[in-house]
Amino acid sequence: MGWEEADAVAATLAEIFSRHVTVNQTTKSAVVEKALLLTLAQARGEKRKRHWSGNQTARLANTFGWKLVALGYPQELAFQLAKELAVQMAQKK
Repeated sequence: MGWEEADAVAATLAEIFSRHVTVNQTTKSAVVEKALLLTLAQARGEKRKRHWSGNQTARLANTFGWKLVALGYPQELAFQLAKELAVQMAQKK
C-alpha cells in the first residue's frame, strides 16, 4: 500500500467520524465513543482487506488525526482519537 492509499483511507475514516459527531458535540463523551467505535470497525476492516504493516497503520492514524483537525475538531481530541486508532490497529484481531 502506498502512502496515498493510507491518506485516502484516513480521510474516509475522518469523514465517517464527522458524520456522527459535530465539532460542537465533542464534549459529549458517549457520542464521541460511539463514533470512535464505528470508525474503528471500519479501520479494522480496511486493515484486514489491505494487509497493512505497522508503518502503514501509523501513517493512517497520524493522517486521521490531522484530517480531524482540518475538519475543525480540537487538536487535543483529534490526536487522542488518532492515538486510540493506532493502539487498536496495532492489536492482533
